[in-house]
Amino acid sequence: LKSTGASGLVCKGAGIQIIYGPRVTIIKANLEEFLESPASDNLDAASLAPAAVVEEKSSGGGAAKPAVVGSPLKGKLLSLKDVPDEVFSEEILGKGAAVEPSVGEVRAPFDGTITMDTETSHALGIQEDATGIEILVHVGIDTVKLKGSAFDCKVKQGDKVKKGDLLNKFDIAAIKAAGYPTVTPVVITNSDDYSTILAEPSKDVTFGDKILSAK
Repeated sequence: LKSTGASGLVCKGAGIQIIYGPRVTIIKANLEEFLESPASDNLDAASLAPAAVVEEKSSGGGAAKPAVVGSPLKGKLLSLKDVPDEVFSEEILGKGAAVEPSVGEVRAPFDGTITMDTETSHALGIQEDATGIEILVHVGIDTVKLKGSAFDCKVKQGDKVKKGDLLNKFDIAAIKAAGYPTVTPVVITNSDDYSTILAEPSKDVTFGDKILSAK
């Protein structure tokens, strides 16, 4: 598991949770595609050998500087628990909020660095320079399957951005026409660095409006 990029493994009763971080939605889509293919019916014994258990590491709450996250989208602010994907609703990637977008744009919520981009342009990771808080903006649910067709990403990993910069454009109508929800999770991926993370109540938001606070 570690060789595939897993950062940890958690056992809960009879269930096992493998921690992959922000790229988990891509891994999930690839796994579903593999399971639907004939190749998944022809696994040899070596491919089923037990993997080593990787211990989950936590940096401990309260280790990072307090931070406020503004909305990277314009639309309706929702609870993360309302997102129709357990990866987000069960806070597997971290705590956060979600926005049902009314405008097909993602803008930088703070001055920072792009820490992750995807070939399919549906998700971005951003770290704030001043505080070190890291967020994932994942446009829509299962939109990795669109293979970038509804997106026009303007940045790449390593780019420096200023608050308000346009990071990504997306076609709301095309995403909905393809049958995917457009609700967009905004997740603090280093949630373990904070002892308290609070989301604002549901409301209409525009770019830069406060949606999350962490300390």
